[in-house]
Amino acid sequence: MGAGMGGEMQAGVPSGEAGVAAVLAALDGLEGVPVAGHVAVFGRVHAGLQEILAASEEPREPREAR
Repeated sequence: MGAGMGGEMQAGVPSGEAGVAAVLAALDGLEGVPVAGHVAVFGRVHAGLQEILAASEEPREPREAR
């Protein structure tokens, strides 16, 4: 698990960021979407992740590779 904005761990959030986990949750039902619809789902997820990144105000240290 990763660290939250304050450096604390968030249980149940693999990325450590609740907002990122919420955006990525859109991928959970992807197997039920026809392949032609995957591009739209990936586009929404990509846009959501870009918004979260743009909203980040604090410079963050890169995480160590595991």
